[in-house]
Parts: sequence; structure tokens; C-alpha cells
Amino acid sequence: MNLSLTADPPARAVDPRPPTHAEQKIVELHGEIDITEVPALRERLNLALDATAERHGRIIIDLTGVTFLDASGLAVLIGVQRRARRLHVPMCLAAPGPQVRRILRITGLDRSLVIHATLIAAISARRMRTLA
Repeated sequence: MNLSLTADPPARAVDPRPPTHAEQKIVELHGEIDITEVPALRERLNLALDATAERHGRIIIDLTGVTFLDASGLAVLIGVQRRARRLHVPMCLAAPGPQVRRILRITGLDRSLVIHATLIAAISARRMRTLA
């Protein structure tokens, strides 16, 4: 898995008022996310969440490059979502591929996580819900 953090949306965003640097953090995930990758993933996502909370922004977890996600990876996403709620940081997932979408649907997480079909849709979303 290769984790990279980017703060600015891609130039292809269609939002007429693109979010500023202070409003969002995009965390790009790549590869297979399994139990061996969980500690690094949790640390990276929590650091991104802390930085986002300080700026009163939102966090987008881009799953475009994720080819596999096991139960331990799902647990990290649930944990980060809970922490985001406590910090009042809106969080969403963007662009899960077919296999990741399927596991989110089977586990019912597609009903409790905010999921956008594409990264552009996530960037363009005016609001992302924070479940209390």
C-alpha cells in the first residue's frame, strides 16, 4: 500500500467554488489494505484527521487505487469515522472500486459511511454529513 496525502483538489474538479487548502484534506490510498498495512494506515489517517480538525475542514479518503480491503482495513475506516465524529470533522470515502464497493455493501457500511462514486463528486459535495 502506498499512502499519500494531498491537500488541494485535482485541477479537474468541477465545483464552481473549489474548496481551499484549509477546507479539506484528501488522503489517497493505493494497493491492498490488509492486517499488515493497518498500523501505518491508522497512523496516517489519524494524522490527517488531526490536521483537518485544526483547520475545521473535511477529510476525503480516496479509494481509487485500493484493490483489496479486508476486515482489519474496514475496522480502521470505522475507527477513523468515529474519531472524525468526535472531532466534528466531516469525512467521506471516494471512488471505491467494484470489489471494495461490494465489501462495503455486504457489511452494511455503505449505509453508515458517506461514499461518493468518484473523487470529483466528493470534492464537489457542498456538505458531508457528520453523524452525531
